[in-house]
This record gives sequence, C-alpha cells and structure tokens, in this order.
Amino acid sequence: MKEKRSVTYTILLLSSVYFVSYLTRNSYNVVIAQLVRETGLGQSTLALSATGSLVAYGAGQLLSGCFGDRLQPKGLLIMGLGVTSVMNLLMAFCRQPALMLGIWCVNGLAQAFLWPPLVRLMSELFSGELYEKAVVAVTWGGSVGNIALYLAAPALIGLLGAALPILGILSLQAASLLHRRCLHNPMSCTAVLFGLGGLFGALLALFPQAGAAWSVGLCALLTGTMHGVNLILIGVLPAHFQRFGRVSTFSGLLNAFTYVGSALSAYGFAAAADAWGWRAVIGAWPVIAVLGAAVCLACVRPWRRFE
Repeated sequence: MKEKRSVTYTILLLSSVYFVSYLTRNSYNVVIAQLVRETGLGQSTLALSATGSLVAYGAGQLLSGCFGDRLQPKGLLIMGLGVTSVMNLLMAFCRQPALMLGIWCVNGLAQAFLWPPLVRLMSELFSGELYEKAVVAVTWGGSVGNIALYLAAPALIGLLGAALPILGILSLQAASLLHRRCLHNPMSCTAVLFGLGGLFGALLALFPQAGAAWSVGLCALLTGTMHGVNLILIGVLPAHFQRFGRVSTFSGLLNAFTYVGSALSAYGFAAAADAWGWRAVIGAWPVIAVLGAAVCLACVRPWRRFE
C-alpha cells in the first residue's frame, strides 16, 4: 500500500510538471486573437512568434535528447521550467514584434528540455504496463493545462474551444488501451490511428456544409487520433531503446520531427488558406493522414524484427 501511494504521488508530480509545461508553452497562442485587437498588429505578424517558438522547440528536442541521456534529468527539468517561467513573465510586458519573436523562441528552446527528461525519468522509475500508464497520466497533465488555458483566456471563452483538449484526454486513454490490449506493435497501432484520422478528415472534407456540430465533432475526432499517434510515437516507443541507454535521445529526435511538422503547418496551412481557401486545406488533411498510415505500415515488419 505504501509503495502504491509513492507511485501515485510520483506520477502526480510528473503530471504537474507537464501541466505547467503546457501552460507556459501555449499561453501566447491562445491570446493571439486578443492581441490583434489590442495592439493593432497583423495576425500574421503575431503568429510569427508562435511559429518561431515551434521551430526552436523542435530543434531543441535534438539537443535535449542528447543531453538527457548524459546529464541528470531533474537538473534539465529545473532549468527548463525556470527559463520558461522568466520568458512568460517578460512576454507579458512586451509589445514589439521583433522582441516578442526573440523571447518566444527562447521559450520554445527551454520547453524542449522538459519532455525527453520526463520520459527518461519515467522509464527509470517504472516498467511494463505501469510505465505506459504513467505516460498517459503525465500526458493528461498537458491536456489539462490546455483546458485551463482555453477556459481562462478571454479571447477563447465561449470558439467550443475547450472541446478539443477535453477529447484529447479521452483519446489518449483510448489509444493506450488499443496499444496495450490489441495492437502491441506501436507501428501497427499508429497506422490504425492515422487511418482513422484519414477517415474523419475525409468526412469533414466531403460534407463541409453538414452543420457546426458535425464539423466540430469531426475536427475533435481527427485531433484525438493525432493525440493518440503522438502518445505512441513520442511517449511509448522511446522506452524500447532503454537497453541501449538512448531513451531521451530518441524521444528528443521523434519530438523534434513532431514540432518541425507543427511549425510548417502553423504557417503553411494559413498561407494555403489565403491562396486557395480552407476547403483545400481541409482536403489535404486526410491525404497527410493516409501518408502517415502508409509510412507506419511499412515499418511494422522492421519494428517486429527489432523487438
């Protein structure tokens, strides 16, 4: 009983770290619309800081992954949380676009030193099914942080905005159950999740005038499947490299690619929408998901041999 209580407290502590991580990482994103109204700056100008932060976060994952297997993860976590807290405080008093971009890029780099060390800590503290449950619980902390932001930010109180992170929590649990109970090969699991995302994206593209509830529901389901893919690829899969002493390295590498894609989509989808309209952007989503499923399916047999 005492050991179980200790495990619970440890998971709650790690979840709290990731909760704070999401609060300090996405705090700027949820108030961009409000900043447009208050500062008179263009949305593309303000969005550049968010894109720069994602680029810095993705690039920083490679550094974090390398350092995470060589240095104490607790020290990296303390450093990352300390720097991101200072950057968030500075951002509250800054209204110059160039300075905002610099501050938020530093924030993205600091945020990169949180997830890989967390993964390493969990892989050292837990094993087997308990490790995966811990990953899910810690990832919940991030989703709860997003919910808190959406509910607290004046610009998004209302913009069904909190529905996406709420469904994100449920989708994480569903993806974990799918992996633990049915599809034990992570490549097979992510292929199925990508395939479901492609289906939801196709329905959204084919029936755009079916109503707000239909559109928001499909967007939530599509987002949920991508949360599941993210959980398996950057949370569950890196633990398989523990015997090589490279958990943090591969966590950082995979997370880097995740945020390179996020950075490209943040600007690319907006530019595509300006050029061809949102119908074209929405039509691209199921194509991207199907390509993701194809890549994962191609990796099923090689991964089986690796295991």
